[in-house]
Amino acid sequence: MIESTRNEETQSTILVLRPNNSLTWRLNLVLLLLVAAVSISISLSFLIAGAWVILPFSLVELVLLALCIHYVAKQCARQEVITISEFEVLIEMGIRKPTKKACYQRIWSKFFVRPGKSVQDPEKVVIRSHGDELEIGEFLNKDDKADLVRILKKTVAI
Repeated sequence: MIESTRNEETQSTILVLRPNNSLTWRLNLVLLLLVAAVSISISLSFLIAGAWVILPFSLVELVLLALCIHYVAKQCARQEVITISEFEVLIEMGIRKPTKKACYQRIWSKFFVRPGKSVQDPEKVVIRSHGDELEIGEFLNKDDKADLVRILKKTVAI
């Protein structure tokens, strides 16, 4: 997902890049609770029938599912903020707060689109300046990357 805003006072463009998120954190928890309710009720019925060994495996399964849901939700919270002003390009990357920043002088920086290694691989959008290269929007899908390229062409041409 790409959000683009243009500030006419400072002559800068701000792009916010986020991965597509299918479920919110709350809906992920509801899904986990529903699966847990079904799994625990089945394993408790086996426990009552005397097959107690099923309960620990059910609990391990739920813990692994919770860890997987947490990992995916954390990766969906990533974002990149690209600020293109008259003299510089500032890129901030992170989860909930910037953990990596890169600042390039606009006059020396160029945006490139590199084809993927195979037909199924998406293109890579990179910024390069003085031999330093950084990929932006690596988590975007093909359509969003095409939108990013279109917005960058329009923005950099200004």
